[in-house]
Amino acid sequence: CDVMVGMGWAVVEVNYYRGDGDDTQTWMEVKNWVDQNCIGQHQEHLGKWLFEEAKDATMFALKWKTK
Repeated sequence: CDVMVGMGWAVVEVNYYRGDGDDTQTWMEVKNWVDQNCIGQHQEHLGKWLFEEAKDATMFALKWKTK
């Protein structure tokens, strides 16, 4: 993440549904949304999403519960 952030990418962390509440934010829901709505490249690993485009990161943070 640090290397890509150093190259201008934005990082946003998200928690996924773990079965301990009424939140239904699953990895597949988030991934499908990103594929349909983001214009730039993106990567994800263990809840850390990296976005090439700052607009995508902002839109993602507004849509999903993020850190």
